[in-house]
Amino acid sequence: MNAAERAVREVCLGLPGVLPAEKLSPRKKAYIGRSLGIRPDDGLLVFFESSRPGRQHGGVAFCRNGMYWKTTAAPLFFDWELLGRNAFIRIGKKPHVLCLHGHELSVTGLRPEREQWIDALYALKEALGLNPVPSEGPLSPRQRHLLEERSPAADIRFIRELCRRSGLFPRDRGLASGEREPNARRDLFRIPPSETLFAFYDTGWFARGRRGLALTDVGLYLRDAYPAEHGLSEYFLPYSRMDGRRKLEKVGYQIGYGDTVIYFGWNAEAAFRLFRTLLTYVSSLHAEGAEQAAAFPYAPSALDPWDVSSLPESADGAEWLVSDDGMVRGFHTAEEIERAIRAGRLRSEAARFFRYGETRWLEPREAGISVPL
Repeated sequence: MNAAERAVREVCLGLPGVLPAEKLSPRKKAYIGRSLGIRPDDGLLVFFESSRPGRQHGGVAFCRNGMYWKTTAAPLFFDWELLGRNAFIRIGKKPHVLCLHGHELSVTGLRPEREQWIDALYALKEALGLNPVPSEGPLSPRQRHLLEERSPAADIRFIRELCRRSGLFPRDRGLASGEREPNARRDLFRIPPSETLFAFYDTGWFARGRRGLALTDVGLYLRDAYPAEHGLSEYFLPYSRMDGRRKLEKVGYQIGYGDTVIYFGWNAEAAFRLFRTLLTYVSSLHAEGAEQAAAFPYAPSALDPWDVSSLPESADGAEWLVSDDGMVRGFHTAEEIERAIRAGRLRSEAARFFRYGETRWLEPREAGISVPL
């Protein structure tokens, strides 16, 4: 028994409606092979029929070299290498469809439900060692348990302050209040009970908590359905993988981060501000010089005697994250910083600066901040 056969049996034999090959007669196996276009040298391991029981016109067959799928359309074949190259298995626009490698796969007539199929395909990727976790960027929440990276100790109070000032949460709607958690569906977003959920944004009037953005003490969870024809995407982006050097852009109602595109509708500008400041802040935690520049805890009172912390109003990256003697004070423009130094509110020798795209904390002269003599 090779690795593929062991993995298929381990994952599939627990699913409803499974028919192991050894329980099928040679005549039925031959008929299934002709219906799904299975190559003669590709041994059938298990089969799930989608037509009337006992009449194997269509279904899903797992073989030694890959998976054959034929339900309502022409048969498709996915070898194991192709399954491994597909980082995300998407939820189709229609309730009976899942999306894999640009193809819509119908689960009509199959006993396992769509969610069971998606779980099974991710489990197969894991069992076969087929790129179960991408080396960088977001991953599926279904793969959350495979992540071995430790997220940096991000300060929830500071991130909540970034959320509040971004404009994405008007009147603090969706932000945690005391011990009360935001009204989000943890099970739908697959947020483990061990994580602290402190912000939730519902994308769209008809989302009803089914799509949106959730922030925890470990990372960012997203459920997004745009473009609609590509199905619904589920992402988990831990703070350990947030990198300010990856391309972040806003195009219309969409935000692109690396290869990930997220739809935010008319609130895209506020979401872009939040993403930019969040990426900048998290990148600063593991940048060179972070030990001296980002002591905790952050508290809004640390902004005094500064009046308020500003947030970027544009995408030119001119705003700086300021650390004053080890205390992160927030985002400020160069003009605000220079006024604070002249007024004696900020000691230049103890100040450090960080902005989007940098790899280390900078001293005032490195950041181009004028220091009065």
